[in-house]
Amino acid sequence: MDNRILLQEYLHPTDRALSQRIMEFPVIKQLLNIIFEKKLDAVNYYLYNSSCIKLPGEHPAVKAFQDGKRRFGINTADHVYVVRSYDFDVRIVGYTEPVVLVSSRLIEENDSFLLKERVATSLAAISAGHHKLEFLLWIYENFSGMIQLPVLSTALTGLISEWQRSRQYTLDRAFLLYTGNYLMTKKNILYGTIPYSILKNFNFGGNDTYFLQVCDFYRQNNLVDIAASVFSVLQHEIWIPARYKEIQTFYQGGGEKHGMDMQHSNN
Repeated sequence: MDNRILLQEYLHPTDRALSQRIMEFPVIKQLLNIIFEKKLDAVNYYLYNSSCIKLPGEHPAVKAFQDGKRRFGINTADHVYVVRSYDFDVRIVGYTEPVVLVSSRLIEENDSFLLKERVATSLAAISAGHHKLEFLLWIYENFSGMIQLPVLSTALTGLISEWQRSRQYTLDRAFLLYTGNYLMTKKNILYGTIPYSILKNFNFGGNDTYFLQVCDFYRQNNLVDIAASVFSVLQHEIWIPARYKEIQTFYQGGGEKHGMDMQHSNN
């Protein structure tokens, strides 16, 4: 049975529109020329290959990566590394040869389901081209003091911030299509943001524990209220309700088509 997941099934329209606009900026094209001229993509691969631990082929994360390649139709080498980190992320870096960085904390927590599914879903990021724009930003953050790089305008910086949020909508959709598990997808959105000692008691089915906060977020009366909320906590966290609402809307519009299951346990 061919259960391949196509890009058009999960690519969020805002993600697509913003990434296209960003890549059309002359300063981005100039940055790309510098990357290829100075072979910074090769430097990136060397840095991680020489300083990080490459996971062996039998590791669950690598097995998940290989399955993700099959499901999302990606042909790329198994460059899967573990990096010391306090978060629970799986990151992709590299322009032409992506490297997958798995948080040591995600591995140490030993939540095998989320480890495997987060790694597999990283292939959706490659399919959507996230790794290319992420690499441009990584180069800008880490090499701007060493080589002369073009300055990003305020307008472009704003578009990049919006894109970084919208790309999460794409990945949430991909996670849902890959797992077919709506309840676990909602847990994945909160995992690493809410302490697990609290999260494990959440209900993600009927009478959803977190949905009250989602309703509060969208109950804000005006932009001033929303702005005050944004500055009251980290911006990454304040948009969690938006991700939660987005995946609910996506699920309700495509759950029957993709045979998604809402009846899995919360654990």
